[in-house]
Amino acid sequence: PSGGQSRQAIKDIPFPEYGVTIPKGAYVNLSIYGGNRDERVFAHPDKFDIMRPDLYVGKALRAGYHDNGQASHLGFGLGKHFCVGYQLAQTETVIGSRMLMDVMRNPRFKPGSQPRPIAISLEPWELWIEFDPA
Repeated sequence: PSGGQSRQAIKDIPFPEYGVTIPKGAYVNLSIYGGNRDERVFAHPDKFDIMRPDLYVGKALRAGYHDNGQASHLGFGLGKHFCVGYQLAQTETVIGSRMLMDVMRNPRFKPGSQPRPIAISLEPWELWIEFDPA
């Protein structure tokens, strides 16, 4: 996923509490990466936990807003910019994960390997793992 998005202000946007106004026409960079790691919203923001309770409603991945109006996470965007492929991505993730777990047992990092990050997004360039066949 991308760590951010840019938008252009279509009108002046005042923030009187900070004494700042974003002028019409200015570009604003939104940090999705930072927003998804707000410790005021997420108990353990830097821990990778695919079963994190705030991400789910029952067994379905929550995307968009909680009932209280707070964003659950920003990975798929929000509002009119919400990802139209969200349900396909969710389905592919569930099916792909199940297929992998059908053939992999005890996955682990290959000894001596180190994930090599890519600067523009959050996935590693490569990640070597070993596993026991099912």
